[in-house]
Formats: sequence, structure tokens, C-alpha cells
Amino acid sequence: SDFTTVKVKRSKMFKVHHIFILVGSVLSYNDPGLEMMACIDSGKDNNFCAAQTLENFKLTMSTGIPELGMPPLDPIHIKLIDFKFFNMTIEFVDIDMEGFKTFQLKKSTVDRTGRTWNIELYIPRVEAAGTYVMSGTIPPNLDLGYSTGDERFSADKVTVFASVKPG
Repeated sequence: SDFTTVKVKRSKMFKVHHIFILVGSVLSYNDPGLEMMACIDSGKDNNFCAAQTLENFKLTMSTGIPELGMPPLDPIHIKLIDFKFFNMTIEFVDIDMEGFKTFQLKKSTVDRTGRTWNIELYIPRVEAAGTYVMSGTIPPNLDLGYSTGDERFSADKVTVFASVKPG
């Protein structure tokens, strides 16, 4: 046989790969809310538990958590990002972004009174692809007309600041 075998109680033999499959299927379902509550219930600090939960969340970013209806978050699909710059409107449509699962947590603080979780992440590299739509004018009244096309974007050494209000 290709696999190493181990003896367990009552002399039953299990192949190591069966044990890995069993452990993997149990560990692959991590409810972040339950993990955080278990950490807090163990007496640890809220900030420590929030940071630990976020770090553990990296493990499921590529697969999501189907049992909770949570889709994969790396890559993530974003329908629309739009903003105005002077009188110019820019839209990024159907964007696929990746690189989030490589984040390094720099700061995580929970404000229980204000019910806010403030997070600072460093991401070594983010890549995105989608479609852009641009129209409008920029000073000194230069008309850009309307344009659309494929968009590719990459950024190195990205710092993300987020403030989350848990429901």
C-alpha cells in the first residue's frame, strides 16, 4: 500500500489518508462567530479574540464557508465600484480581485461601547481585472466624452483600514 497505517483502539487499522480526510472535513467548517465567542468565553481579551478570528479566517478565504452561505473572498467578485473626480464619473464593473488572503494583520481593536471593530491590514499585492466606464470633464473644462474597456490593476504594499459595525 502507498499509505502508512496506524493502529487504533480495538486493533482496527485506519490508513493515514482517511484520518486526514476526517480531520480536514471537521476543520474546514469554521464558523467565525462561534470561534470568536469560544475564545471570549475562555476568558481571553476581546481584541485578542477578534484578531485570532480574523487570522483564522484566512484559511477559508479561498473556499468560503458554504454551510453559512459565505462565498469565497479571494478572489472576490465586486459588481460595481464608482466615484466622481471633479466632473468625471468613473465606474469599475464586474471586478475580480485577488490577494486578500495574504494579508498581515497590523491592528485589530474592538470598541464595545461604540460597537465598532477597527482593523488595519497590510496586503503585499492586490490584483484586479474588470471593465471600466468613464465619462465627464476635468479642469479646465476638458471633455473626456465616454469610454469603456477592459481594466487591469495591480498594487503592491497595500494598507487597508476598515471600520466594521457588527450587526
